[in-house]
Amino acid sequence: MKRTRCAFGLLLAAGLLWAGVCGASERAGTVTFAIDVNAPAATKIVKLWFPYPTSGRDQTISSLNFSGNYSSFSLAREPLSGALYLDTEWIGPMKKRMPAVTFDARSRECRVRTLAESRARIPTGWIPVDPADVMKGMVEKRLDPAAARRCRDYYFGAVAGDRIVLERGGRGLAFAEGNVHKVNYFMYPYAEVDGRPLDYCRPKPFRHDIHFREG
Repeated sequence: MKRTRCAFGLLLAAGLLWAGVCGASERAGTVTFAIDVNAPAATKIVKLWFPYPTSGRDQTISSLNFSGNYSSFSLAREPLSGALYLDTEWIGPMKKRMPAVTFDARSRECRVRTLAESRARIPTGWIPVDPADVMKGMVEKRLDPAAARRCRDYYFGAVAGDRIVLERGGRGLAFAEGNVHKVNYFMYPYAEVDGRPLDYCRPKPFRHDIHFREG
């Protein structure tokens, strides 16, 4: 198994006009999220929301399967943003709460074809920008200044073919099932234990391993 990452385009707040082209290169395979909600066995109720990936211009999602020892499970839509999500609950004491989500994904490279300045007072489009991958390349691949510049130029206006989008929704999500805290960044599974939100960046209480199998 190879571990993959799910990323998204950032909004560049500038007056720019651009036209994009997708499909220059692509990757396909099976993505698996193995989730472990490490709550005390005597917990009364655990709620988990998972962003539901959908097909779009730059990706195709199919054969989604959700499994686990949950008490209830449903597919719903957040009323304000329209974001799709999987809602899961565990009611009563349990030793383990370990759901899994599996789906087939085909992701295409998407690049800005033309980029020009505009006199518009508001942003006129979404521009994909990923400074994190530039920094990763500089650190892990030890890029020299010239190679780092090429890497920077590529990720200013491009989404590589090894990315998938889990959700396209707004900020401050309030799910119909009644999450205690609004979700400001729904790009990872979100869970609450007896009304207490878990930090998805801390693997001990809330772990989710992401695997990718090419093919």
